[in-house]
Amino acid sequence: MRFFHRICAALLFFAVVLFYPCGFVCAIGWEGPYSTGFEEEVVSAPPIAAEEPDTSSERWWNAFDFDIDGFVRGEIHVPAFAGDDSKNSFGSSETYFGITTELKASAYFTHAASAFVDLRYRTKSLAQHGDSESYVGHNAEREFDVREGYFRFRGDWLDVTAGQQIISWGVADGINPTDKLCPKNMTIVSSDRDDRRLGILALKGDLYVGDYTITGVWQPIFVDSKFRLSRFPEEAEVTVEDPQLPAKTLSNSTVAVKCSTSFRATDASLSYFYGWDSFPDIILDKAIMGSETTEVWVKPAYNRIHSIGADFSSVLGPLILRGEGACNIIKNKSGKSPGRTKSNVEWIVGLESECFEDFIVNAQYGMIHVLDYEPIPDDESEIGDDPQAGVDAFNARLHRQLNRHTPLMTLRLDYWLFQDTLFLEFRGLYYITDEELRLTPRIVYDVTDHLEATIAAKFSFGPAGSRYHRSGENFNEVFTEWKFSF
Repeated sequence: MRFFHRICAALLFFAVVLFYPCGFVCAIGWEGPYSTGFEEEVVSAPPIAAEEPDTSSERWWNAFDFDIDGFVRGEIHVPAFAGDDSKNSFGSSETYFGITTELKASAYFTHAASAFVDLRYRTKSLAQHGDSESYVGHNAEREFDVREGYFRFRGDWLDVTAGQQIISWGVADGINPTDKLCPKNMTIVSSDRDDRRLGILALKGDLYVGDYTITGVWQPIFVDSKFRLSRFPEEAEVTVEDPQLPAKTLSNSTVAVKCSTSFRATDASLSYFYGWDSFPDIILDKAIMGSETTEVWVKPAYNRIHSIGADFSSVLGPLILRGEGACNIIKNKSGKSPGRTKSNVEWIVGLESECFEDFIVNAQYGMIHVLDYEPIPDDESEIGDDPQAGVDAFNARLHRQLNRHTPLMTLRLDYWLFQDTLFLEFRGLYYITDEELRLTPRIVYDVTDHLEATIAAKFSFGPAGSRYHRSGENFNEVFTEWKFSF
């Protein structure tokens, strides 16, 4: 009951904070910026030429420019539908607080040469809430992160970027089958989807040939995604070992190429990726079966993949049609079992339209098609009697390969009010065959030009034992953010 009261109090408080200014504006009437109509035309005298020393050092200094910006964000997270301690084994059953800070700096040495750095710090309560033993990923709980730090050269026909950078491909909304270069930190709960993206150390080149842009990327060091595992069945004591990352050798490098073009009202691209899947398989390492309990050790294993992708975005009158897809050929490097990730085809297509002023609807339909499908029993409770079968079922569910075809739908509704000072968003993702649903609504209010208040939620639902059911038991929550930008 106390938990319910805390939820109600938090919702009431932030409803008053967010909507009271809106009601006040409606009561007095909104008066936007206006013009008197009597602005005078100012005519400047012609400049007087002056001779200045023409030295190379002064020309370099005059071209130099330096910008700094960033934000400080305070956060309050309140768990919703949290279970008891036995069920809530990986999540947090208590309200937790945190602060996130970001500092961005851009330096422009000449018209062609520049540098950029993006630093991010999260307090420990945000970097490691709940049980860190459920985390999968190298340094998943780290507090300080260099998201980006690179040098860039821009030429007439070639751009080169070298260093830590975020490279995100794809045009679909939220689900991007071609986005293989950008690992993500799924442990971050934020209203800004960009917060989850991680940078990679890479060399990227963009070659401009007529109406075409050819992009090449070389990534010498693999970066894995970070995520939390839902709990394993209680029929066994399961220990998740540290992931074994690919060795830092030249042969383990990642390469990717994309060719983009535009014609009429359409943007389109073809891409190829050869590298490592940043989301690993969970495989059985060893098991000890005793008379009373079974002890199981599992470890994350990463797969080499070939991925051929394509995407397009086309304006059709009042509609925007987007589509994206990829064929992923999986090369399992650490053995084969029925539950290992299989080669697959992913695609998604959707329409977006501004139904009326400042109200946008985006709807998508997609599919995951497993090429070398093998039926797998989906009862993970067998892990006590048959550890291999239990781990296979767990991994197949994790990668949504329990079925040959897994259709999905997404919906996004956006609405701006009061001259874009209030933003309402609703997002939904539904896996049709699995009957799993995720809802992520949010309300954003611009208190001032530099202060932004957000209240949001993350809810996952599904049948008992499903991926979203377990996630919902541990990680459903309502949270608020106060963000000051500078």
